[in-house]
Amino acid sequence: MLRGWGNEAFGPIVPRGVQARIRQWGWHFLPIMGQDEIKAGGLAEIDAAEGQNGRGESTLCFELENNDGMMTTDLIPNEVCNFGVNLDAFEHDTTNIVRTNQKDLRAFTQIVDSADYAKIGARV
Repeated sequence: MLRGWGNEAFGPIVPRGVQARIRQWGWHFLPIMGQDEIKAGGLAEIDAAEGQNGRGESTLCFELENNDGMMTTDLIPNEVCNFGVNLDAFEHDTTNIVRTNQKDLRAFTQIVDSADYAKIGARV
């Protein structure tokens, strides 16, 4: 569980399997979205519509659900958004690194790490 508590020696702390989403306004009124699952190394490749603006503070969001668990306050998974990354200029391909100490993402990463640990223990 060291990785879930923040020891960078064990690699990036990412909630593997979570959906990363970019929300945009198509033609300034039609809601559109691109998404990809975060891989174990922390990479997600999301296609965005060229020339279309993001939806303000909810442009980049992460859904707190994967095959190992879900964080919710009602029936659907919670989402965390707004990481201070300027994604309003979708005029060219870009790579953005998001670093955050958002408490729900860290907690969900610990859930994923616990599930991975339990799966390894079950094989031994």
